[in-house]
Amino acid sequence: MLSNPLIQQPQIQDKSFRAAPTNFEDSVASLSWSHGPSGIEYLLACSTWDSRIHFYKVTPSSNPSLTQTVDSVDETFLIPTEYPCISLAWKPQTYQVIAGSIDGSVSLITRGSPRISTIGKHEDAVKGVYYVEEHDMVCSVSYDKTLKVWDPRSSNLIRSFNLGAKAVCSDLLFPNIAIGLNNEKLLIFDITRDVENVFQSVDRHYIDSPLGHPSALSAVSISKENVIGIGTYDGRSNLSNIERRSDGSTRLSNIVTFKAHKIDPGQNGNTSDLKILYPIHSVGLHPRNRNTYFTAGGDGTVMYWDIPARNKLTLLSASPTPITAAKYSPCGRFLAYAFGYDWAKGIEGSKSIKPKLHIHTTLSDELAHV
Repeated sequence: MLSNPLIQQPQIQDKSFRAAPTNFEDSVASLSWSHGPSGIEYLLACSTWDSRIHFYKVTPSSNPSLTQTVDSVDETFLIPTEYPCISLAWKPQTYQVIAGSIDGSVSLITRGSPRISTIGKHEDAVKGVYYVEEHDMVCSVSYDKTLKVWDPRSSNLIRSFNLGAKAVCSDLLFPNIAIGLNNEKLLIFDITRDVENVFQSVDRHYIDSPLGHPSALSAVSISKENVIGIGTYDGRSNLSNIERRSDGSTRLSNIVTFKAHKIDPGQNGNTSDLKILYPIHSVGLHPRNRNTYFTAGGDGTVMYWDIPARNKLTLLSASPTPITAAKYSPCGRFLAYAFGYDWAKGIEGSKSIKPKLHIHTTLSDELAHV
């Protein structure tokens, strides 16, 4: 059954957030965190479907007894773009972000500067962009079924690879990149060591989604411990170990599957005989706690999961408004999440939703015991 964002959800109060100063005319498409050049504050870039990029400075509390709280969240700059950006990535320790737009452009944008430099171009919308600091290169994946690698200094195309299907979600944690395709397949490989071998025979390196068919992929996250989390449009999520075979190919070893964002018959206002399934829009493996994982979706809820225990830890901010994007800060201290509209009810549903962005401090009950 299709999701209905107006069904009442249990109200779980978020006591640890600080609302960011938002003036959004449309929902959030992408979020990206970075440490600021000073090493003290965090930088957050947020793109919205009204063709704007918002930049925030998030300052942690200096009070030793409140080390996990936020002192301030300041919107420092807002940059208009010609087309909506649906993917963002910071260039570390700078005030620059890489932006991928629906017109296929990959651009370099500097906070506070009106100038936007073009790095390269795809034939269709760019769903993921990544700055690879170790090699000073930019990777971009697109609906045009390609992965492209760019030199940001010269805007030269280094390599272009045919993925064989549309890239609908991706994540990169050097050296690994994971790409979810619209044929319910995954590609996972070492961006520097395996890229040539993988794309000489890309068909051999497809991995079937652990969630099977039909279950369209919507989000993916990988960790430094070689764990991959995926989310789908039918509200399910899977965690698997990434294992490399002797021939260089990759396989997944299943850990657990969660039937996450759903309402069963008779629960929370669901008077039908069918389950109501909500799309998962974001997933994230905690950067420092290897046992913690979140999913966020169209039911307006962030769910935290204990990986070894294979169960849910807690819920955050249940709301009738969908969460369109969520992202951990680099060390997992904060979670940025955005309420907005995901078009589950067509054009009419968009009229009653006011997009908002929250900065949430990670609490102890949202972390699994290591």
